[in-house]
Amino acid sequence: MNISVISSTMLHAAYLSKCLREADLKEIKALGCRNSYQALMMGYLSSRPYCYTALRDNMPVCMFGVVPEENPKFGRIWFLGSDELTNKKIDPMLLVFLRWSRDFFPTLVEPYTAVGNIVHSENDVHIKWLEWLGFKFIRNVQAGPYNEIFIEFAKIV
Repeated sequence: MNISVISSTMLHAAYLSKCLREADLKEIKALGCRNSYQALMMGYLSSRPYCYTALRDNMPVCMFGVVPEENPKFGRIWFLGSDELTNKKIDPMLLVFLRWSRDFFPTLVEPYTAVGNIVHSENDVHIKWLEWLGFKFIRNVQAGPYNEIFIEFAKIV
């Protein structure tokens, strides 16, 4: 098994749009995106050149990045992935990704003094990952056209 992280391309977004986790699809819909491809492309285009794709055996398993906000010291972090990262059994890919994400995090957020965003309240995998990375959960907010519950999170870096 070969695991790597590279700069994202539009082809990664097209591939991942067909195999995102159900929880990620629910979050995308709750925020009012038309489809997974639109959500991935918005993230990709808004985060460039700091948008990354994790590959397993040269196939995309997730994309993530930080979108600069109006305040240049704050970035909106995002992450969308496939079930390849969250198989029910303990998968070496998940363990490698977790270790790598903690090590790479300072590089990802380097230009910012704080990063944050919102996560759907039912997206347990992302919530656990954010906790593991040291994010603080601030408050519940209603967001999107359906006023679903999201959790606002942030981290001073």
